[in-house]
Amino acid sequence: MQQSFPQPTFTLAGQTAIVTGGSSGIGAGIAHVLAAAGANVVRETCAGCVAFSTN
Repeated sequence: MQQSFPQPTFTLAGQTAIVTGGSSGIGAGIAHVLAAAGANVVRETCAGCVAFSTN
């Protein structure tokens, strides 16, 4: 299923966000919106696993 996320009305360019539980559900949605706003996103996806997302 394709998910639709709102387009942010703010910018986080040059900022870094750390999202725990970012592999699915609410955490994944938050990570997506933060990245869409220009943030570099670090997602903690499981115990000891880290995924980096950049714009």
